Amino acid sequence: MLFTVLASVPAILDRVYKSVWDKIRNGSSLKRVVFTFAISYKRKWLYRGANTPLINTFIMSSIRYILGGKIRTVVSGGAPLNPKTQEFLRLALCCPIQQGYGLTETTSCGALSDQDDLSSGHVGAPLACTHIKLVDWEEGGYTIADTPGPRGEIWIGGENLLLLHGSTYVNNYSFTKRLNFCFFQNPSMQHIIGSFLPCSHHLTWWSLVITIMDF
Repeated sequence: MLFTVLASVPAILDRVYKSVWDKIRNGSSLKRVVFTFAISYKRKWLYRGANTPLINTFIMSSIRYILGGKIRTVVSGGAPLNPKTQEFLRLALCCPIQQGYGLTETTSCGALSDQDDLSSGHVGAPLACTHIKLVDWEEGGYTIADTPGPRGEIWIGGENLLLLHGSTYVNNYSFTKRLNFCFFQNPSMQHIIGSFLPCSHHLTWWSLVITIMDF
C-alpha cells in the first residue's frame, strides 16, 4: 500500500530536495536543460492558476516515485521550512506542501497553511479547534499594537487541550471545563513569538508568522 499523505520535518524534505538536484546535476546536460525548463515553465503557470499535465506526467512523475508516486499532500512541522524547498517540492511532487504549528501539549494542533496558498514563510491560519492569542512581550519589544500586524507571545487554547489530558482527567469535569477556556503558554526557556498578517489569497483570513526567541 502506497501512502498519499506525508507528515514530515524540514530536515527530511531538505534531503529530498538535495537528492533530486544532485541526481539532475550528475545527469546528462540534456536532462539538466529539460528539467530546468520544466520547473521554470511549471512555476510560471502554477502562479497563474493553471496546471501542466504533460510536464507532470512525463517529467515530474519520476520524482513523485521517490515518495511512492501516489502522494497527494505533504505537511511539514517541527521547524521552519526553507521557502526554496517548499516551492521546489510543490512543483516537483505536484502536490500541496503545507506548513503547520503546534505543541505536544496542544495535541500537535495549532495552525496549518491552506492547500491552495502558494506563499511561504508562515504556518497559515488557526485550526477550527484552536484558539490562538498573542500576548505582549514588552521586554522583547513585541506588542499586539505593532504594525502591519499584531505581534506577541503565542498562547494556545481550545478543545485540543482536552484531548491531551482527557484520559487523566476524564472524570474531573471541573478541571476539563476550566481547561477548555484557558490558554497554554510554552513552558520551555523560549518565547514563541507570532505575528498575524493578512493571508495572501483570502481577504478575510490571517496567517500566523512564527519566530522563536530565547530568554
